[in-house]
Amino acid sequence: MQQLDPDWRPPQTLIDPENIEHRIERNESDIREADARYAELLRAKFGDNVPPRDPFRRLRTRKSVIEEFYPRGITGPEQDRIDSLARDPDSLGQPRWPEVATILRLEKETGRPFKRSNASGADFQDEFGLTWDAVGSDVSDQFFNYEKFTRRLQGKLRNLAVDRYVVDLSALGGENAARILTYIWGLPVETQARIKVLR
Repeated sequence: MQQLDPDWRPPQTLIDPENIEHRIERNESDIREADARYAELLRAKFGDNVPPRDPFRRLRTRKSVIEEFYPRGITGPEQDRIDSLARDPDSLGQPRWPEVATILRLEKETGRPFKRSNASGADFQDEFGLTWDAVGSDVSDQFFNYEKFTRRLQGKLRNLAVDRYVVDLSALGGENAARILTYIWGLPVETQARIKVLR
């Protein structure tokens, strides 16, 4: 946001810096404020021709993850675990809720637990010590760009320090998902073996 409007700052609120819940809530509030300001700038530039923003692309929050994956409620230890999954060491511990949604989908599909990884380029680690990187966690049809997505995936696949990749296509419609699947099926077999697709 500050690249577009260098003087913009989210409203400041007083919080207890020792309370992780307060810090998470403030970070989520800052994201919502930045998205609202971005929408204002788009409307000012393009008028009413701007498509509505996808609420799950950047506004994925702790609350929305809990509502989706724990509809019957969540225990304290599990809350602590997903908070830990959200903290990305590569982005100074900022919460990455779209990645958490992806890894919770992968846990549900594989029946295996994951934790955050400290390995370079990896997001998560499974119980066998394999490192995983999540791709596509924040993509949706509204913001989908095939060339950008495949370039990003190609760049990530070059990192041989990461054992596996989870490509999350769950927010894409059939046509865009099929394009990505066709791209993946065209990769060498040994590269395909490193990829798990979520649909």
